Amino acid sequence: MKNILLFVLLLASGACFTQEATENTIEQFIADMLEEYSAETEDEPDTESWFEDLMTVASRPLNINTAEKNNLALLPFLSELQVENILYHRYTYGAFTSLYELQLVEGLDMTDIRRMMPFVTLGEAVNTNEPLRWWEIKKYGRHELNLRTDFIPELKKGYQPTGDEPAAYAGDRLYSHLKYRFDLRDRIRLNITLEKDAGERWWNKQAGGVDFGSASLQLRSVGPIDNLIVGDFTAGFGQGLVLRQGFSRSKTALTTRVFSSGNDFKRFASTNEYAFFRGIAASTYRGKFGIHAFLSNRRQDATQVEELFSSFYTTGYHRTSGEEEKRDRVVQQTSGASCTYRGKSCELGWTTVYTRFSSLLAPELKPYNHYYLRGRGQLTSGLNYRINWHGMQFFGETALHNSKTGKDETALLNSNTGMGETTHLSAQEKQSLASIQIGTLNGFSLSPSSRVSVAMVHRYYPVAFNPIFASAFSAHSRIGNEHGMYVGMEVLPARRWKIAAYADSYRFAWLKYGIDAPSSGNDFLLQFVYSPSRKMQLSMRNRYKQQYSSVSSVSNPVTGISSTQKWSSRLQLDYAAGLVQFRSVLELNHFCQATGATTGYAAWQDVSTPVHGLPLQLSLRYLIFRIPDYANRIYTYEKDVLHAFSSPSFSGTGSRYYLMAKYVVNRRMACWLKLAQVNYSDGRLTTGSGNEEINGSKRTEFHFLMRLQLRNQ
Repeated sequence: MKNILLFVLLLASGACFTQEATENTIEQFIADMLEEYSAETEDEPDTESWFEDLMTVASRPLNINTAEKNNLALLPFLSELQVENILYHRYTYGAFTSLYELQLVEGLDMTDIRRMMPFVTLGEAVNTNEPLRWWEIKKYGRHELNLRTDFIPELKKGYQPTGDEPAAYAGDRLYSHLKYRFDLRDRIRLNITLEKDAGERWWNKQAGGVDFGSASLQLRSVGPIDNLIVGDFTAGFGQGLVLRQGFSRSKTALTTRVFSSGNDFKRFASTNEYAFFRGIAASTYRGKFGIHAFLSNRRQDATQVEELFSSFYTTGYHRTSGEEEKRDRVVQQTSGASCTYRGKSCELGWTTVYTRFSSLLAPELKPYNHYYLRGRGQLTSGLNYRINWHGMQFFGETALHNSKTGKDETALLNSNTGMGETTHLSAQEKQSLASIQIGTLNGFSLSPSSRVSVAMVHRYYPVAFNPIFASAFSAHSRIGNEHGMYVGMEVLPARRWKIAAYADSYRFAWLKYGIDAPSSGNDFLLQFVYSPSRKMQLSMRNRYKQQYSSVSSVSNPVTGISSTQKWSSRLQLDYAAGLVQFRSVLELNHFCQATGATTGYAAWQDVSTPVHGLPLQLSLRYLIFRIPDYANRIYTYEKDVLHAFSSPSFSGTGSRYYLMAKYVVNRRMACWLKLAQVNYSDGRLTTGSGNEEINGSKRTEFHFLMRLQLRNQ
């Protein structure tokens, strides 16, 4: 308790050092989103690709006086209504003469404007349709090489031999990757990535080389093709009910940013080993119409037994013999096309994706997964729309899929669904394999005044709705077995104040993992932000989540469900003293369930400063936490080396610190080094579990990255 009081005093005293604050960076925006995303879902978003996308926009900022709606929609922190207001202001009052004139645009506050600064300019527009001259590659091309390695000095159990048995991990203790990028004025992009995880071998005969390799070549505005990618790529269309990869919309403190924009293919530049296509993709536009098509053929890791596989293996780890056995077991062939129409006040799109597996998908039959996808493949199609009408925006998508399985394959599923056990599908389950499932998402947003914005999203995903590549608005990461309504609002009640709130109510008509009965849930958020100037920002965020979980006891072995509630509150102060930036945070939460209630807290102080007289930037954090139960876990974003984003969760009692340094050697070379350590003071003798177990109560990390750049012009 004394630690909390000292921390609150530190937070309060820091305000007196407040001076001119710096603009929000790309990294900080992604950090805020990642921390909130991690609190909502256990899935780790692909922030590397998102960072690459935003850095691409920042490298060639948008001309605020000529940018069209689809260009401004690339900025994920702007809502559709804010984009419309920017265009309306430009049309009504003429060209912007200063970027700070954006303060006159209705619905934009200083936070939004600071976020826009790295991405917009008043300069001349770039002509992306000028002929591509190949001699410019040598003269204007930009090369970048990133070399990274991570090391944990404490010895994990997986590296230690046991008796006559060799160590479980076949490789060394270093995580390493190499990334090469080439860019020519956003017209030509080449990407090559090589990676190995700690415990993996650099050269793997079964993989045919390095453990993971990725490459892609992207050409823009070449002849009739507006976008062509050969190699690895991602795709996203509509609201994500049929197809969307990468970072998708979810519930965050940006409560009215619920519309997923962008209908296109993107090069894949991440070290994620699962969520991408491998093949060829192309897009062409003719006036208001666009046509997009792709073909993909790649091997996926999977847990396979004879002719069936129970699930995809998505971690990308190949450290042990068991993990190695899952490598490249299933060939996934995917093809798709999308047709889009973009008018002045409406957009329409139709997307179709067909996927076929080389083996039958047969998840081990459990009560919660009776309606999961089974079979050889799936055909999914969907219609998406967006309509602007009298200052309101309506949007949505309706998708259907057919996972019909042949008679012989159904018989094989019927006899082997238990993956070795004789478990028969019910008539209802057999029907779900052959029937067409339809899911829909619809919403609207409006701004009744310049200081009020409202958004609403309704979604209905049937129990047997299982689109393979869907990533849409939902209460959980899996799309299916959900019916919900979301309402979000942002209010600017007075100058320098912003209030954001949302309410989301949903129900599950069938069982879910860890919930052995149909259930429901409610999520609420209320956030206050006070920005007395560009020098300082104070925010308080309150969350409440009510759900259900399964419970059983020795006296009553029959499993039932019981309501759980989690309340959390975060107080955060961002301020600056000269060039030194500070962030002070205190977070508390309270979790209540049938067996009792627990309360946890975490508090941390961040300091970031340049070193006078040196091209050196230092970032420091010290964090203390007391979190008695895993249900009370708290997520905190940490600064890391370039292109790396982490949002670890904490439980137990202890502290953590990190120190990160960025040193710019010259205009072509820069280095990042991070040292981090967590120390537990709750009496534990080991940290981690399984092969990741470490003796002792501390865990140390070293991260190092070196970037080499060559820009001829």
